Amino acid sequence: MAILPSEPLQIAEPRRRRNDTRRNLIGLSREQLKSALVEAGLEPFRARQVWQWIYWHGVADFGRMSNIAKKTRERLGELFVIERPEIVTEQRSVDGTRKWLLRFADGNEAETVNIP
Repeated sequence: MAILPSEPLQIAEPRRRRNDTRRNLIGLSREQLKSALVEAGLEPFRARQVWQWIYWHGVADFGRMSNIAKKTRERLGELFVIERPEIVTEQRSVDGTRKWLLRFADGNEAETVNIP
């Protein structure tokens, strides 16, 4: 049986900051996602495709969205990003419970827990 650390794990990833104005699609409701894509001149049905890639398949790269035309994927990449919160620390308990401190793009932080 492996002994899990009892102290918080410091995640070694540096703080990411985008230096552009592309809109992050993470956190938008389905309707907000649809509106954002339509405002960008894309077809409304693209929202369902993008939603499935982000939330069903965990994809964060428009280039991997294989059922969307290449030209449309390029346009999505020009206008939007898929940027999840940064994991600042992670704690693991011997019972399998895991706790993360997340940092959002605006600098706010939140803790979340997974209890098996």
